[in-house]
Amino acid sequence: MPMLPSGKIGTAFAGVFLIGALSGGLVTWGFTDRQLSTFMSHTNDPEAVMVERINKKNAHDYNLSPEESARIQPLIKAMAQQTIQIRHQFALDFITSYEEYHAQIAAQLDPAHRDAYQAATAKRDKELRSLLLIDAGTPDTGQK
Repeated sequence: MPMLPSGKIGTAFAGVFLIGALSGGLVTWGFTDRQLSTFMSHTNDPEAVMVERINKKNAHDYNLSPEESARIQPLIKAMAQQTIQIRHQFALDFITSYEEYHAQIAAQLDPAHRDAYQAATAKRDKELRSLLLIDAGTPDTGQK
């Protein structure tokens, strides 16, 4: 097998790299395009998203008639609303408990360690709040 000159080897390598990059880019673009459209189609109303998901599952799994779907719609909406309220209350209870234990732990530390601990836990608490209380539209029960 004859050896290719170094210029041809470099060009061949660049060509293979370019083809791989283009293929990977197309695959990634196709995947993220679907994910982005799915993400953008969701509203900021978690209850509506849950109702839609339940309706799709019922239609797919049970082949409900339009009349049956209409009859159970109030129950599905009530169930979704109750589920969102329970989830929100759980998040509030969890965060309250978490913050209370952090305060108790901080009280047991030396002042130098306490400051570092409180700074680190404040950052984690903020991240936890944003993770658990995703539903900004869900009413706050006032408990903390």
